[in-house]
Amino acid sequence: MSNLKSFHDPSYYTLNWRYHSMRPKVHIHRLNGSWKLLKEAKETARAEGKLKREMQIKNMKLYMLNKIILEENEKLRRKAMILLQENKVLASQFQKLPHPPDSNIQQYS
Repeated sequence: MSNLKSFHDPSYYTLNWRYHSMRPKVHIHRLNGSWKLLKEAKETARAEGKLKREMQIKNMKLYMLNKIILEENEKLRRKAMILLQENKVLASQFQKLPHPPDSNIQQYS
């Protein structure tokens, strides 16, 4: 009975704190399965992290390529507007030129 009383007595733990602090906190029979699961979880997390970094790099490359294409598209749009304006000016100047008679046009055809 004295063993049970001392076991339930709070002073038992305070007096024997070294014994309890040195006791292993992990049950041995669960160790193998837990380590294997922990190792698999770490490997999975590492693989997911690596995949996430690779996807971020690919995403950044695609973003930069898209930005370059958009800038080039804007440059080409500006050039097209300039060419369209030049074409209108040349067409109006061409209409102001005197035209030869229809007979001369048929001779050159």
